[in-house]
Amino acid sequence: MEYWKEQTLGDCVSLQSGGTPSKKEPEYWDGEIPWLSPKDMNGPRVNDTEDHITKEGAENGTQLVPPGTILIMVRGMGLANHFPVCVTQRQMAFNQDVKAVTPDDSLRTDYLAYWLRAQEGTMMQIADEAAHWTKRIQTDRFLGRVAKRSRLCRWYSQLRGHS
Repeated sequence: MEYWKEQTLGDCVSLQSGGTPSKKEPEYWDGEIPWLSPKDMNGPRVNDTEDHITKEGAENGTQLVPPGTILIMVRGMGLANHFPVCVTQRQMAFNQDVKAVTPDDSLRTDYLAYWLRAQEGTMMQIADEAAHWTKRIQTDRFLGRVAKRSRLCRWYSQLRGHS
């Protein structure tokens, strides 16, 4: 009989922080690279964003992630009502209110995205107040959450047509 394997998220994921290129530098903005902020996190997948940056903007103040990256909101008033989780459908950058979550080889990205969405209530409970009555999820509290994996992960993968 196989048992659940329990690990904290910190044992099986890495996080990447985003940022905002200087808005005082017009050559950083209105390019072709989507730049995600919480206002763009309206569904399970994101292909485009309201704001865009240039290559120079991406090199000066933010991070680029590839398609298939999980993004979560970690700061903002939206955390009082929900816990946005989305998966990028193309390369994009993101701001400092968002973190990229990358699983290690033992955990499937699609499973982790669904699991994180299912943890919405818990994530909202661990959100505390930051400056100006904004909500935030502190990295150590997020990474301390227990992720359980077992035959359910394999079943889900088989259901989705993956081995």
